[in-house]
Amino acid sequence: MINLHIIENALLTLSFGYSTIRHVTKCVRYHNRIEPQAYTPVVSGNVSLSRAPSGDCYVTIQQIADTGEFEDVEVYVPVDGSSEPYVCKRAIYARCGL
Repeated sequence: MINLHIIENALLTLSFGYSTIRHVTKCVRYHNRIEPQAYTPVVSGNVSLSRAPSGDCYVTIQQIADTGEFEDVEVYVPVDGSSEPYVCKRAIYARCGL
């Protein structure tokens, strides 16, 4: 079971917006209801959440970067509080065409 409070605080600490946190809340609630296998993602909107066998979580957010390009931001959230959450990957995956 994933602790929603830990995930929300991690994303607030890293300055993600309300809509992202709302989608993460939906992911956590659904994940806790169905208990999928390790690393099986649960998706809501632009957010994907998966859980490692250790219980730590990975949250992937698709957003528009400061450069105007689409990017994936992967956040590692340790559930035992042993370390701070951090962005472990940030990658551009598409360019916006105008």
